[in-house]
Amino acid sequence: MEHFKAFKKVDEIFELFFEQSKWRLSDIVDRLGYPKATVHHILAAMTELDYLTKDRNFYMLGNRILQLSGLMRRNLEFREVALPYLEELRNEINETIHLTSLFRDQVIYIECLHPTHALRPHSTVGVTASMYCTGVGKALLAFQPNSYVDGYLERVTLA
Repeated sequence: MEHFKAFKKVDEIFELFFEQSKWRLSDIVDRLGYPKATVHHILAAMTELDYLTKDRNFYMLGNRILQLSGLMRRNLEFREVALPYLEELRNEINETIHLTSLFRDQVIYIECLHPTHALRPHSTVGVTASMYCTGVGKALLAFQPNSYVDGYLERVTLA
């Protein structure tokens, strides 16, 4: 169970990076409420393994995360199956095409194909967004079982 507690702390640190890209040690300590020495040891280990990088007093996601992200995208079989159809659709209508999936009551962008014209929305693979405020999220919600939608509406606060 000790290993789980340590892993949970690492996960909580990673979760902070969904909010902003750089964190100071003191801000992480204040936010999570763990002793400074504990957070420092975890950050040092994460930095040594290149899950984080440190620049001056700020910690940021490291190259290992990018490497794992690329590996995960390659292992998504449905992405490989869908990609030729997405490319064909993008070429036909010349608009941005997104491939997304549900992730913790949000949508996560798995693939984004951009049109050739200059005006286009900016989307980043790996970024998550609330389902209720994106077109693709609303489409995913529309095809979920009623029990999921009811639970989602109870869990989510509309901004």
